[in-house]
Amino acid sequence: DEETLPQILARGGYKRHMVGKWHMGSARWEQMPTFRGFESFYGFVNGMEDFFSHAAGGAHDFRYDDREKCGPGCSKVVDERGKYSSHLYADAAIDIIDQHDLEGGPLFLYLSFQAVHAPEQVPEEYERRYNGKDWSKFRKTYAGMLTCADEAIGNVTAALKARGMWEDTLVIGT
Repeated sequence: DEETLPQILARGGYKRHMVGKWHMGSARWEQMPTFRGFESFYGFVNGMEDFFSHAAGGAHDFRYDDREKCGPGCSKVVDERGKYSSHLYADAAIDIIDQHDLEGGPLFLYLSFQAVHAPEQVPEEYERRYNGKDWSKFRKTYAGMLTCADEAIGNVTAALKARGMWEDTLVIGT
């Protein structure tokens, strides 16, 4: 019954969107992002999701909810298999930024990357950058994951700058 930040920001006229991993409940629709103040949600709700297949615990878990209180008959499971989650999340965030009506109110975008959490997976080209290092496979993969996430954050930042939104943006990293 707690009020969430996006619910509070709605009263201030903010447009509120969520992209990425949601780890704040999913046993009931009322726990899902669009029931907790977000106008849209693109991402997953379970832990330990595969970065490429988007499956967790043997089930595909990747969805798009395009409006508030998007539950049965609205919430769509999307097939993004084979695409790396950091790229998908950055692209979705950039689409939201590009489509945001600058005259229609401020934007609250909660972008929660899956990287650098387990399972340790990354496109080969990011891991390959560290082949000359005397590092373990795990460390090279982890460094690749971080490099890819850094690139994705850079792309989102560039989109904010291109739209003239950067100077009025607060970024919180955790």
